[in-house]
Amino acid sequence: LESSPSPSVRDDAPRLTAELLVARALDLPRSDLLLRLALHPASPVPHDALAHVATLLARRATGEPTAHILGEREFYGRDFLVTPATLIPRPETELLVETALSLAPRGARFADCGTGTGCIAVTLCAERDDLRGMACDISPDALAVAARNTVAHLGGGMKPDGAHPGQSVPDAARLAAFQRCQPVLADFTHPLFRDNVLDLLISNPPYVSEAEHAGLTPEVRDREPRTALVPCAGRGLDDDATAQGRAD
Repeated sequence: LESSPSPSVRDDAPRLTAELLVARALDLPRSDLLLRLALHPASPVPHDALAHVATLLARRATGEPTAHILGEREFYGRDFLVTPATLIPRPETELLVETALSLAPRGARFADCGTGTGCIAVTLCAERDDLRGMACDISPDALAVAARNTVAHLGGGMKPDGAHPGQSVPDAARLAAFQRCQPVLADFTHPLFRDNVLDLLISNPPYVSEAEHAGLTPEVRDREPRTALVPCAGRGLDDDATAQGRAD
């Protein structure tokens, strides 16, 4: 990974990436892998695990994002399901969560517009049990990911895929999670909420121009959803607004 000709692979924490991929192949948490390396550095690795590592490394070397390979990304101390239908959560967005937590009054109702994985809305509810929110997205595929993350983190400590291995999600757990953070299929370029029903409106909206999008690394430009990056979707945008959003 360190010698990759692709800057997006070479410069994106190659050692951390390698540790995450090897940990996945060995079915270990990364912390356990590091402990094993420290205490038993010469312990043998099964051939099938080595083959799995090679496959994962080959995928990363082609520029496939690590979050897509693993199917998850850590955000604010929790693992969130990630698919190509959603923007991959960035560490910088944790500042938005911290700011919202500091501003939200007790018992606040909020809406997260353009929720993607749901990482912002779910984290707010997970950090403060007095908050209730709506996670809104125009993409049905993205909203399905947000719903699974909501159940995983607010429905009783289940895995990010929404269920314990071999078990379905209990209806009661799903209902409890959605009562705290409701997934809503919605176009936030239209008016969505009545006056005075929200205490806080939160969004990490598309803000990349067409020109900037063309200059992004292939890993982002070609593998993350364009509608989550460039502000050119939504029936509430007229032609002028759409053109301006694409331009700047």
